[in-house]
Amino acid sequence: MSKTDFEADSILVEKTTEWKALISREELPNKVLGSAASALNYSRSVKEFIGKKFTLAIVLNKDGKKASDYPTYSDGTPIPQSTFNFTGMRVETTWRNGRVTTAYASSFGFTPLNMKNKTVFKDQDEINMPKDRDYGSVSTGVSGMWNLSSIANGGFTVTGAASGFDWKYTWLVSDYLNFLECPEPDLPVKVKDVSLDVDTYSYTYDQVGTYTATFLMNNFSYAHEDSKVCELIINVTE
Repeated sequence: MSKTDFEADSILVEKTTEWKALISREELPNKVLGSAASALNYSRSVKEFIGKKFTLAIVLNKDGKKASDYPTYSDGTPIPQSTFNFTGMRVETTWRNGRVTTAYASSFGFTPLNMKNKTVFKDQDEINMPKDRDYGSVSTGVSGMWNLSSIANGGFTVTGAASGFDWKYTWLVSDYLNFLECPEPDLPVKVKDVSLDVDTYSYTYDQVGTYTATFLMNNFSYAHEDSKVCELIINVTE
């Protein structure tokens, strides 16, 4: 997506792109789950997408359903629109040496596509709405909007409509995710030691793909020793 031309992006997502379902609708929960501990686990191999341009999308109410399309509760109350919570979404890569690295959803470049951004809904409080109605997200539960505030750990939510309110329609679309064959990790390169004073460090990736840059930091003296590992997920696109 361009993320600047909403009309063109809408056509691309709704009409131009031929999406393939990773998780079928039949596999989704068919009842309310009480907690994250009760969440269903979904795992899919992405080997078939290695070397291909892969975009991940999640859509709420693609068919444009309304509460009136379903039976009411026994007292006549319309059913609400479901809220979907995602926890721990990630891509795990197993290297040939057995090492496993993890890229959480925050590295996917997810962008909301708020299809009903021109409509004023009674259950969307203006104070909680983003300035960017086309592509914006929220930090609290707002009907029909994506809350990405916990996405660093792979968690995010799209809130449905309460009983009696209009059902919403929205997409969440990633950047290209580039899955590559996993070679052996690169040989380590010394960046800094007591005799090498370095304020900055740079490295250029010359191929499109998702990389893990791992820094091992050691601090030793006669009285103290400490070490720390820091990993950065780097997504190189065209």
